[in-house]
Amino acid sequence: PPPPPPPLSRVVPADVAGPPPPVGASPTVAESPTSTRSADPPRASHPVVPPFHRNASGIAVPTVHYRFLVAVISSPNHASERTAVRETWAKLAKTVPSLVRFVVGEPADASAATRKALVVEQATHGDLLRVPMVESYRKLVDKTELLFQAATRGADTLLASGDTVTFDYLVKVDDDTFLRLDTLDSILPDDPRFVYWGSMNRHVRVQRDPDHRWYDGVYQGGDRYPVYAQGACYALSRQLLLKLVERPLAHTFIPPKPEAVGAPPTRLRLPMEDVSVGLWIFDVFGESFGLQRLHAGEGLWPEKSIRTGVPTDFCAESMVVRRHAHDSSVLYGLWANLDKCGKLCKCP
Repeated sequence: PPPPPPPLSRVVPADVAGPPPPVGASPTVAESPTSTRSADPPRASHPVVPPFHRNASGIAVPTVHYRFLVAVISSPNHASERTAVRETWAKLAKTVPSLVRFVVGEPADASAATRKALVVEQATHGDLLRVPMVESYRKLVDKTELLFQAATRGADTLLASGDTVTFDYLVKVDDDTFLRLDTLDSILPDDPRFVYWGSMNRHVRVQRDPDHRWYDGVYQGGDRYPVYAQGACYALSRQLLLKLVERPLAHTFIPPKPEAVGAPPTRLRLPMEDVSVGLWIFDVFGESFGLQRLHAGEGLWPEKSIRTGVPTDFCAESMVVRRHAHDSSVLYGLWANLDKCGKLCKCP
């Protein structure tokens, strides 16, 4: 397969301890990213990262740093959507040093053909991040938690070479979207601390009607949810992600069942993945000024404003994400324009 996009920096080993072993399966295709950006040096304000990581065998391997780790949430049978992403906006990773991974669980049908197709796809592209869970929309929150663990704890889950991957932001996006990595790069702070970016929902009422699509019989924190970013696309700074994974507090956990004596508490999972992530973040930070919640405005939803219902202009250069409802021809059209004249549409 072709080499991955160049990282922001690659440095020589030094004697520094690294994070614990990774979670999840490793890609089957080796990658060896090397820096090719001598004429375009890393941003001076990017956080300093450890120069190397000791893997599970105690061997020192180099650190590779990216601006974005882009996690594209996909399903085993969405091969055409993944192909469209690779052939269009994922190419922007050459401009904005990013590592793009398609997060895929186990196929629910468990058919031999589907499993074989995934093996072949991984052997060809090496960009699948396989997580140990059976695919289901209602288990998306489990999938996200496994992604968070893999992103913060491991190298082998992301690069088969075993190199440590660090990044400024984890960007989670659905596979039916067109993501402007270049525009997102210009929006997000260069020196992120605790940053949570996306189209923020506030004061959303908890649905208690069992017949409602978004019925929630789990959350007991009131009749409205804490602030959360809509799930089609959001970004978390690495520092925020580390804090979520390593220092969860009591509110996001529920005690074990009485019969499970000695069992640890489990993380609270709501029916909606994006609400769950917002709750986990709220539990750690509350309304603290230490967290930057950055609202994406209407740049995340080009078809219409979520709040006003008024159609918006997806040709605007401020647009970050364009959803296409699994019509991949939209991606190819947008990419052709962007590649030709630097605009999403209306090329001269």
